[in-house]
Amino acid sequence: MEVITVDSKVYKELSSKINAIAKFVVSLEKKIEEDSADGWVDNYELSTFLNVNEKTLQRLRVDGLVNFSKIRGRIFYRMSEIERMMRDKLIKCSEEHFNDLKNNYQFYVEKRGNIKTDK
Repeated sequence: MEVITVDSKVYKELSSKINAIAKFVVSLEKKIEEDSADGWVDNYELSTFLNVNEKTLQRLRVDGLVNFSKIRGRIFYRMSEIERMMRDKLIKCSEEHFNDLKNNYQFYVEKRGNIKTDK
């Protein structure tokens, strides 16, 4: 066994740096958890479950009023972006429909995937 002696000042500096790294890792983990909780909904699901016309969503995208991602030709919106659109009155839908979508969006995504594979 090898014993290493370190000056107390150096030890305290090293300890504080390790604590700072640990805090950073914990904050990063929280951010990742928050991001994963903020799910993605595609254009079809948004228009179907919130009764929003797809042309309305297209107009909002063209006008730059909504943030979205396009992956392999499909348009996706974050749940937080849908909440913002409702808050800013860019789309009209009932709070009940939105809460239903928010609580069950993973189910809707799986159901949508099953419909596609059944064809």
